[in-house]
Amino acid sequence: MKRFYPRHQEKKRKDPFDPRIKKKLEMNKVIIEHFKVEPNGAGQFEVIDGKRTFMVNLINRKCSCQRWCLSRVPCFHACANIFKNLEDPLNYVHSLLSKETCLATYEPRWPNGLAQELAR
Repeated sequence: MKRFYPRHQEKKRKDPFDPRIKKKLEMNKVIIEHFKVEPNGAGQFEVIDGKRTFMVNLINRKCSCQRWCLSRVPCFHACANIFKNLEDPLNYVHSLLSKETCLATYEPRWPNGLAQELAR
């Protein structure tokens, strides 16, 4: 099985997040042009997408469409609020998807010297 993003490429990458995440967020800019955003309290917004209405809470990082909760990347509705506030949507991407977390996942966890003793 082939990895989606090999570890040696992960180490070379300078951005804190995968380029595919950045591309997805940039594509959201085009999609949200016709969305209507209305504030609905502290950190909460109502996003109207044609006939449907979605509730977005930027503080808790939740949207009523549930895409943000599942993917940990802001959905279209959240991006509409984030771009309206002139903020960077990468600030709202979960830290589990960061470069540091990915590298830490594959880092050896053996205590010093124990791996060498087991290899003998």
